[in-house]
Amino acid sequence: MADKLTIIMANTDPRNGEELGAPIFQASVAAAMEYEVDVICTATSGRLMRKGVA
Repeated sequence: MADKLTIIMANTDPRNGEELGAPIFQASVAAAMEYEVDVICTATSGRLMRKGVA
């Protein structure tokens, strides 16, 4: 059984909360199940990594 989850968010606009809910929820549930979780944000979704945006 796999014990790692990688989620890649590409071109997801941080202003559109409907696009953010599912991948963040899935990452949270996997982490609660003790999976190692990586969330990779590229392009416009990279703005989520800036302080005060997420």
